[in-house]
Amino acid sequence: LQRDQLFLEYQPIVDIASGEYAGLEALLRWQHPVRGRLLPQDFIRVANDSGLIGNIGQWVVNRACAQIAEFTAQGIILPPVAVNVSPKQFQFSNMSADILEKVAKYNIAPGKLSIEITEELLLDHNQEVHDQLETLQSGGIGISIDDFGTGYSSLQYLRDLPATRLKIDQTFTRSALTDSFARASVEISVRLAKEMGLKIVAEGVETVEMWNFLQDLGIDEAQGYLMAKPMAPDAFLT
Repeated sequence: LQRDQLFLEYQPIVDIASGEYAGLEALLRWQHPVRGRLLPQDFIRVANDSGLIGNIGQWVVNRACAQIAEFTAQGIILPPVAVNVSPKQFQFSNMSADILEKVAKYNIAPGKLSIEITEELLLDHNQEVHDQLETLQSGGIGISIDDFGTGYSSLQYLRDLPATRLKIDQTFTRSALTDSFARASVEISVRLAKEMGLKIVAEGVETVEMWNFLQDLGIDEAQGYLMAKPMAPDAFLT
């Protein structure tokens, strides 16, 4: 953070019916001077354990909002941008206030920023966390449940959560055509999301066969290397 070694890449989320961009996910990277380009799995656990995840989370939100504002000033219309928020960020700070402050600072239009939370946050069943999510939703911030199926969240709490999207973890998506359990998990997730009125996004889509399978299931949006890899912001202009 102090040496400005963190940066964001963006991966498109595509509407399966139209093929148009439905959103972008901001993905954190660290350009280490010795080890090179590091992915979140290389350092987020340490950031969580050391208590630095709050600072990193604030930087990500600030940088994503600045990017949205920069493109908007150039007349470039971006689809909604999603940022990942760690469960511990809700413990270390008033995350909803931090996010809404950045949205106001950069004059971000409602609906242009969303957050992605994991099932780990749902396990807490914390009323304060729920209130913060309600505050964000009231402020025009979309909420997606990321990596769905990898945790053990309460369906009752999931039903009450002010979420708009449910993202199926790539572990299940990539195996759905060859593994009956993964396929069943995807199908159940789709039915659950539809009953709850949530849009459903499949991560890790890498083949046309998988795209066709998801389309047949009625999944709304897809994300993965078949459509585009994570890229620098300027790559969207070419």
